[in-house]
Amino acid sequence: MTKATSIFALALIASATATAYVPAASAEEAAKRPYYPSHYGEFEDGVGYYYDSCKFDGYPGKYVKFETKQIVEYPYGYYAPPVYYTLLKATCKVPVGYKAKKKIVYYNFPCKYTDKNYYPDETTIDTYYSKFEIKKRSNYGTLTCKFKTENEPAPVAAEPETLE
Repeated sequence: MTKATSIFALALIASATATAYVPAASAEEAAKRPYYPSHYGEFEDGVGYYYDSCKFDGYPGKYVKFETKQIVEYPYGYYAPPVYYTLLKATCKVPVGYKAKKKIVYYNFPCKYTDKNYYPDETTIDTYYSKFEIKKRSNYGTLTCKFKTENEPAPVAAEPETLE
C-alpha cells in the first residue's frame, strides 16, 4: 500500500511541475508570434462626384456617401459664446472576401478624410468616431467614420442706426 501511495505521490508531483511549466512555454511562443497592426480607414473626396473612394485596411470599397451636418455646442454654458462645428459622416461598403458566420464589429480605429476638391489645398482630417461592421451572413462590411471640424464663428450683425 505504501509503495502505491509513493508512486501516486511522485506522479502527482511530476504533473504539478509539468503544468507549472506550460504557462512559461506558451508565453515564449506568444512572444514569437507576428504582430498584427490595428485597423485603419481612409476616405478621399475627389474632384467630381464619381471620384470618391474609400479603403479599409488597404482594401477598396464601393458606394461612398458623405453627409454634412452643422452643429452648435455650448461648452461653457449658454452665457458664453457657442462653438460651431461641421460634422461629416462618411460611409461605404467594403467586400471582405468571405461570408461571416456571426456579427463582427470594430470600433475606434484611426480613419482619415482627404478633400481634394480644391486642388492645391488638400484638407486632411482625422477621425472623431469610427466603426466597421460585418453583419451575420454578409460578405461585405460597412465602414462608417465621423469627422468633426470647428468653424469660424459667424460675424455679429451690426445694429441698425436709428434716426433722431
